[in-house]
Amino acid sequence: MNISDLFNKYIIYILALVILIVFIAIIKHIINLKRKHRVTNHTPNFEEKNYQDNIIQALPYNDQLDYSNLYNKLKSINNTIDHYNNTIKNQKTDAIDSIKSKVIDSQLYIDNYWKTQKQKKDFYHCIGLHFASFTLANSIKREQENIRDAFVKTKVECDRLSNEIERLNILIEKAHGPYRYNLMQQHKELCSQHKNLCELKGIFASRNTQYLNMVKAQNIKTKNYRNYIINHFGRKGRQWGEKLKKRKLDQR
Repeated sequence: MNISDLFNKYIIYILALVILIVFIAIIKHIINLKRKHRVTNHTPNFEEKNYQDNIIQALPYNDQLDYSNLYNKLKSINNTIDHYNNTIKNQKTDAIDSIKSKVIDSQLYIDNYWKTQKQKKDFYHCIGLHFASFTLANSIKREQENIRDAFVKTKVECDRLSNEIERLNILIEKAHGPYRYNLMQQHKELCSQHKNLCELKGIFASRNTQYLNMVKAQNIKTKNYRNYIINHFGRKGRQWGEKLKKRKLDQR
């Protein structure tokens, strides 16, 4: 049997094998496209509560984990803020500075990502970073309000101690013996408390100013991100901007 006879005998099997290989290659190609561009035609719905999830689903599959990690990083800031409430006892300066460190880390993360995605000019990446910036600004504002409330409570307590110290001064002038000694001990203790609270009040005032400046700076970045998206992504960007106005998602 020559080559021609062998070819004629097995031609059907050869064709079937070729068709199978091509079919498998097409299926793999389709799967890869779905992974890389999963729901890229899906525009996040501003009317839904799960806006963050919609953004992640609109991103290419390979980038979804990075953005999930970014949003989790921002969530951890809120969790830390919740942990330290706005009472004088718990709103300690080391907690404030710890939150500030997390904020700065997230700011750098967003800034670096924005520079990269701005070069790529990808719509969904950019709106994802805009949302991250908006979320971070809200977190900074929450902590600033906590610090402000702690400052107010500290000031009220300082004023109360001042009045109590003045009252003791009057009593001490008229007192004698053991009674005078007890009053002087109380006076000493209150003066020590007053001094510590006055120092804490000054720290809260300083931190409050710092956080106000951080809120302002982050709001400016969020606004710049918003304007870039509206001005550089054609009709899609303009429609997104209109929805943003209706939703009032962007901070004023």
